[in-house]
Amino acid sequence: MKNQQTLIDNRKVSLQVCSLQHAPLVILIVNHQLVETVQKVCHSLDENQPFHTLCFHDLNWDEDLSPWPHEPIVQKDDHFTGNAPEFLKTVEKAVEWARTIVGPNTYTILSGYSMGGLFSLYAAYQSTQFDAIVCASGSVWYPGFYEYATTHAMKGQPRSIYLSLGRKESQTRNPYLSQTGIFMEKLQKFYKEIHIPCVLEWNPGNHFVNADLRLAKGIVWSLHQLNA
Repeated sequence: MKNQQTLIDNRKVSLQVCSLQHAPLVILIVNHQLVETVQKVCHSLDENQPFHTLCFHDLNWDEDLSPWPHEPIVQKDDHFTGNAPEFLKTVEKAVEWARTIVGPNTYTILSGYSMGGLFSLYAAYQSTQFDAIVCASGSVWYPGFYEYATTHAMKGQPRSIYLSLGRKESQTRNPYLSQTGIFMEKLQKFYKEIHIPCVLEWNPGNHFVNADLRLAKGIVWSLHQLNA
């Protein structure tokens, strides 16, 4: 892959261009160190599904990916400032920049893990830029998100939504996190009712097991949906 970089809103953005010009563009909302591993796992799952990769360096995890402010939930030093609307503007600019290189009509897959998965779902309600959404072990427990997702129209309804969760993720005394599985099941049902192809895949383990594989499975499934 050929790597290109730029600065957008003072953030370092990387685009890895594959050999197929009009391949889909996968936007990864993850820790930058995970990007290469996710790419390798995707290709091990299906080497016949090439894609370009767009990613961001130095994400401010709690701040950038929380849709609205909230007090700490998981750790005492959580910093949920609700900056997702602003970060989404940066993501949209990055997609526009990437499309000047890979083609203006390229399909896009917005994919994220944990809070990145929450952000990916949230973005579908705010933007028309994304053709498919991957929410792997997404933080759909975030207070108010389920209610928001089921009472607001998506600005650009995606062609598919992939949800996943570890079977042990809801086994916690935290009153918010313990609802994650219930919300995932309800969201899958809701999206199918509004005629969006949506799958919920259950994985072994807790939140910290095989993040790269969980993301990769969602990306490959989404690539197949776009090519169907």
